[in-house]
Amino acid sequence: MIPLSTDDLPWFCDDGDPALAERLRAAAPALAAAEDAVDEPARDRAAVAALAEAGLFGLVAPADGQVRARSLCLARELLGWTNARADSIFAVQGLGVHPLLLAGSAEQRAAIPAFAQGREVAAFALTEPEAGSDVAAIAASARRDGEHYVLEGDKLFISNLGVARHATVFAQLVHEWLGVPFETISSMTGVEQLDLLDADRSVVIARGQDGSRSLSAVALP
Repeated sequence: MIPLSTDDLPWFCDDGDPALAERLRAAAPALAAAEDAVDEPARDRAAVAALAEAGLFGLVAPADGQVRARSLCLARELLGWTNARADSIFAVQGLGVHPLLLAGSAEQRAAIPAFAQGREVAAFALTEPEAGSDVAAIAASARRDGEHYVLEGDKLFISNLGVARHATVFAQLVHEWLGVPFETISSMTGVEQLDLLDADRSVVIARGQDGSRSLSAVALP
């Protein structure tokens, strides 16, 4: 039996944690089997399917918007034992969806059930050629243009890119009349493998050989 904190730290747990632990253990064989798929893209898809089948994405995209830290800890304990790929996808799903839980519009929040069920997966676009963990150094910009924002800049090492149709993109918000960045924002938008946004918007997205994506004149709601 895979050991979890419910076994040796019961005083940190509440009544729902043992049931979650058993649900996690029941999902372990399918999560481990995802690594038996034929190639890397197939293993990514199999990991997403196993997480969705077990209902684990609901832990990072709860219907009530209240993420339980202990539940995430238990899930990542189990995933750490069984499938590091699934653990990464699960964690990044949380990073991608959390801005919607915190500050999403009604329209954006309407998509949360799809993320909870694994029908949608979020990518996380933070890293740039000259900025990574130093978030304050990011150069991508977001400029207000009527009812939309226009994104310009470069992103690379976009987590969950291969299985995602949506991305949380970090950019410096450019003041409409001063034209200078004054705060960092996170914007959620539907993308098609980061090659195409909605067809009625002006989009130029270039692929770099190093895995980077260049966003030019991308209009966001």
